[in-house]
Amino acid sequence: MTTSNVKIAVSLLLAWLVPGLGHLRYGRRGKAILYFVLLSLAFVFGLWLGEWRDVHAEKFPLYLLAQIWLGGPTLLALLTTADLRITHDIAQLDAGLLFTSVAGLLNVVVLVDLYEIHLKIRQGEGTAAEATS
Repeated sequence: MTTSNVKIAVSLLLAWLVPGLGHLRYGRRGKAILYFVLLSLAFVFGLWLGEWRDVHAEKFPLYLLAQIWLGGPTLLALLTTADLRITHDIAQLDAGLLFTSVAGLLNVVVLVDLYEIHLKIRQGEGTAAEATS
């Protein structure tokens, strides 16, 4: 693996764990803050709507497939809310599931954007190397 491939792999992993962290590593501070704030707020709002019970591997496995794309927050929610049980009707549970799932799927878009930034930087380096030859 080249250093360029290692850099994007690490950046993608960081962006999966904490939204925006990969963009921060590439010096895109504005995007990093925007992605972190928007995705984190959407995820936490969804958790709040679902009374902190809408990230669960056994009860909502299909939703978890979308939520897991927001890696760090989802793993944290899985660990901290695993013992919570649904003992009453939660009126906004479906909305909470929607918000947490959409936040996860939007992080896929963020990851693709990060990869596109990497490719543009890499092509720019290749063009500069060809010009000096």
